[in-house]
Amino acid sequence: DCKGIVYIKKIDVSELNKFQRIVDEENNLEKNSVISKIREIVANSTDEQRNLVLLFLIELNEKLERLITVIEKTNIDSDFLLVKVIDISGGGICFFEESKDFNVGDYVYIKMNIKELFCQIKCSVVGKIIKIDQTSKGYFYGVHFEYLDMDIRETIIKFVLEKERFLIRKYKLK
Repeated sequence: DCKGIVYIKKIDVSELNKFQRIVDEENNLEKNSVISKIREIVANSTDEQRNLVLLFLIELNEKLERLITVIEKTNIDSDFLLVKVIDISGGGICFFEESKDFNVGDYVYIKMNIKELFCQIKCSVVGKIIKIDQTSKGYFYGVHFEYLDMDIRETIIKFVLEKERFLIRKYKLK
C-alpha cells in the first residue's frame, strides 16, 4: 500500500508516441525542479545543520504540493480515474478499481505522486495492462511500465528497497 495519488487514463495505441512525448516533458520538468535538486543535496550531505534546513524546505514544498494537488483534482481531465495503488516496482504497478474500466492489452497513461517516508515519486508513465484479477469488491489491475525514464525507474527501485527495509525493521521491533 503506497501513500499518494495516482491517476490513470486509457489511451489508444495510436496515441503512444504522443504520450511518450508528454511523459518525457513532464518527467524532465520534475527532474529539473528545485525540490529535486534539494533532495539530491540532502541524500549526499553530511552536515547536520544543512540537513535540517533542507528537510525544512522539503516539508514546506510537500505542503505546497498538497495545495497544488487539491487544485489539480478540480482541474484533472474527466478521462482520468483516481486509483488505489496496491504495489509498485521498477517494472510496474498494481492498482485497485471497483469497476472494470480496462482490459488486458489496454495502454494507460499514468500520473503519479507518491509521498512516503522521505521519498517522493512524481512522474508520468505509459503502461500496459497485463493482468486483471476480479474480486467481490472490484478488480486488481497489473500494469507493466512500457515507457518510463531510467532515472525515475531507479528512484522507484530505491523507494521500494527503503520501504522494505523500514517494514523489516518495524517487524523485528515487534
